[in-house]
Amino acid sequence: METQKLHTQESLLRLSKTLRLSSFDMARWLVSLLTLQQQKCRVVEASVQGKEGRRFLVFALDSIFDCGRSNNYHSQLTLVTEESQVKAAETVTVTPLPPQQLAFMCMESAHFDHCY
Repeated sequence: METQKLHTQESLLRLSKTLRLSSFDMARWLVSLLTLQQQKCRVVEASVQGKEGRRFLVFALDSIFDCGRSNNYHSQLTLVTEESQVKAAETVTVTPLPPQQLAFMCMESAHFDHCY
């Protein structure tokens, strides 16, 4: 996986479709890529109006990325269109992974969500 490329909202959404990650790992993947680009980001666990369950959200690139329900083991990255849809947000600390671990995490056959 290319980690040096400057990613946009669209490229991150496209790249995420190739991954099989839990919702927390999707947030960690996104935070790691953004950190490598020296982009600011913030992760919260929150309810989103019109969506089921609490979710991991990443605020970055003037967007809100929805990493999926907190207990999902295979999530798809989507966007939340309005910040007003986000309710009861609690900040979550996510430690970015170095490039080597990020690449390992994204291997298609890797299923390590039970190890965290």
